[in-house]
Amino acid sequence: MVVQEGPFLVHYWHDSSSAISPWNGPTLIHQADSAGCFFVSDYNGNFELVYRLGNLLMHSFRDNGSGGFPWSPPTVISAPGRKASGPACVFQGNYGSGSHGNFELLVPEGASVMHYYRDNDKPGFKWFPTVSVMNSAFKFRSNYNRNLATLEFFTNFGGSNTADLALAGPLQDNGTVDGIAGPNGTPWFQLQGGDGQVALYLSGRSPRISGKLEAGTTAIHLNNEEEEDDHLNVGIKSAHLQSSTQKLILDDHGKGSAVIHLDLPKPGVTPVPPPEKGLRRGAGAAFQYEIVRSPENFPKGMILAALAVQGLDLYVLLVGQDLASPRRMTPLDMHWEYHFTFTGGTGVNALACADGMTAIVELEVSAKPFMKPSGPNFWRLDLTTGKIVAMPVADPGSGSAQSIAIVSANEAYAAVTFELAGIGAKLGSLIMCWNGTQWVFRASPTLGPGEGGLISVTVDPLQTPATIFAATASKVYISRDSAKTWTRASNGLPVGIHAHSGYGRTLQWVRDGQGSHVYFASFGRSIWSITTKETW
Repeated sequence: MVVQEGPFLVHYWHDSSSAISPWNGPTLIHQADSAGCFFVSDYNGNFELVYRLGNLLMHSFRDNGSGGFPWSPPTVISAPGRKASGPACVFQGNYGSGSHGNFELLVPEGASVMHYYRDNDKPGFKWFPTVSVMNSAFKFRSNYNRNLATLEFFTNFGGSNTADLALAGPLQDNGTVDGIAGPNGTPWFQLQGGDGQVALYLSGRSPRISGKLEAGTTAIHLNNEEEEDDHLNVGIKSAHLQSSTQKLILDDHGKGSAVIHLDLPKPGVTPVPPPEKGLRRGAGAAFQYEIVRSPENFPKGMILAALAVQGLDLYVLLVGQDLASPRRMTPLDMHWEYHFTFTGGTGVNALACADGMTAIVELEVSAKPFMKPSGPNFWRLDLTTGKIVAMPVADPGSGSAQSIAIVSANEAYAAVTFELAGIGAKLGSLIMCWNGTQWVFRASPTLGPGEGGLISVTVDPLQTPATIFAATASKVYISRDSAKTWTRASNGLPVGIHAHSGYGRTLQWVRDGQGSHVYFASFGRSIWSITTKETW
């Protein structure tokens, strides 16, 4: 048996011919940065060991035909310029030039799984790389399954792009929680209880705004807590990430309240809602939320940081450009304003906004009794002027969007479900692409039996072409060629994982100081992440 103890691999052995024989060892083998893949070959029954040292994959063996059973000096397997990013799997096969066959090896290198071989009947015993077996070798992990009994995440969750590996999310029955991932991370901290509705970090990056927008450590939060006087939900609150404790702390917007004020309500609403009550969830009007990834300057000297849709009414969250200071004893310079009401529909199915200047929505169309609804119905809204224009769809059917992700003004993606045959040619769950002129169908992931439909899509806009991720309730898929081909990228996810399919995003792409990550929130199995720093 070979195990890793501190920075070294060590060997233990046990005499199985004796029931009372103790384990012997440890015998020091070599320094290593990972556990080893250990097997017995047909060379004198030698012990073969493959392990990682830094970014290099190494090989050593114990000569079981020599006295003293020495371990050989390690030799490098990794090809020049290549970096191993995880443990290897290796075995001795019967394919090769002679009787000893080849050693066959698979190892992750960044986002690829590479194949190497060694011909055991040729002198020199050299290792040779061959091909990339797959290009989606992302390792899902969860460092969040701690501290709370229930980890059933709703969809309005998000990560910070300035506080590394910081996440916040709403839970069923356990309110809002936040935590830091990674080996040195924190457990989940509970901000407030009840049923969580939303927990999203505001963006902290903007290529066009000078200075530091400290909103990257600010989150908006809502649960089902009710006001005592009218029994409606308490308004949306804000919280900031405290550096000393690494957990979210509610802000004070005056009179001991963390509620973000609603400074401009919808005209004509009576009675006029008090500003300090904030933006509240009314009876039967579901909220949708969207964080602006790269905020732009907005009229009134503010920055549009987030959107909220209540029914068909759109509200914007405006923040001051300077949120720096070791805060926070004074109220934050942030508030909600009513902005627009969509017409021609009964609700908003999906919402996306990348730069704070333009939003894309897909409206649920009101259908008369006994008539099939048509769609999807995409609209682009200029947030600075209030102008809204229809976005044409090639071959529309009876579809509705579950999720939208924007790359640029001429590129966006949507997960669309076509539920009724007889209108248009499409049926099932598809990915559609906005090409600057119209929404078109290119290709979609091949879904497995019982997998259900696509419920979420997100993009890494820093790649050329953009990398696209799409998810069902239990699987994740990736496309690197603008949705022309798809590969399943679900390695490491639990077999029984299930995501909530309500309004909001199941997938979130975040870039922070630790690299680029895609987070996948499940309903009952916590949050999982892909980290692809070597290729992103």
